[in-house]
Amino acid sequence: MLLTIISFIIILSLLIFVHEFGHFITAKKSGMKVEEFGFGFPPRLWGAKKGETVYSINWIPLGGFVKIKGEDGGGREETDSFSHKPFGQKSLVLSAGVLMNVVFAYLLISVGLMIGLPTAVDTNDLAKNQISNVRVQIAGVVEDSPAKAAGLKMGDYILSLDGQEIKSVQQLKEYVSQNPESEISLGYVRGKQEPAEIKFTPRVMKVLARRKSWGSI
Repeated sequence: MLLTIISFIIILSLLIFVHEFGHFITAKKSGMKVEEFGFGFPPRLWGAKKGETVYSINWIPLGGFVKIKGEDGGGREETDSFSHKPFGQKSLVLSAGVLMNVVFAYLLISVGLMIGLPTAVDTNDLAKNQISNVRVQIAGVVEDSPAKAAGLKMGDYILSLDGQEIKSVQQLKEYVSQNPESEISLGYVRGKQEPAEIKFTPRVMKVLARRKSWGSI
C-alpha cells in the first residue's frame, strides 16, 4: 500500500512538473517575466533566484505553479508583462501545459514501444511474424469457473495445454472447444515466479443471448 502511494505521488509530481514547465518555457520564449517557478505548494522548503526567476521547492508535492508578471491583469504598459502581450501569445502560454503533457505522453509511449513493452496483438500480426515473445495473458477469471477453482488469476500467462505451446487466444479457444469436459493440463506462469502446472476440466457455458455454446475454462 505504501509503495502504491509513493508511486502515485512520483508519477503525479512528474506530470505536474512537465505541465508547469510548459507554461514556464513558453512564457520565457514570449518575453514575459516569470517571477517564480514553484514545484509543490507552499510553505516553501527551498528556493533560489537565478536571473529574474525564483526557483522553489515546496512542502506539499501535489501541485506546482508558475507566477508570471501581469497574469493578474496588472502591468499592461510593461512589455514583459503577461497582460501586455497579444492574445495569441497569451493563449499559447495558457495551453502550453496541456500540450506538454500530450508531447510527454507521446514520447513515453514511443520509447516504450522501441524498447519492447508488452502490447496487445491480433492474429494478423502473428501471421506476419512481426512480433516476438508472444504469450497469452488472462484478462479476467469468471467466478465459479473451473479456472477460478484451479487457482488461476488475472494477469497469469498461459504457456501450454497438455504440453502444446499456446501462442494465441484463438489457439486456446480451439483446443478447449475440441476437448470439452476432458481434463486438461495447463502450464502457466505468474509474475516472476517459476512456471507451474495445474489440471482441471473445462465446462461448456451457455450464452442464452446468442443461443450458442462456448468452451470455457
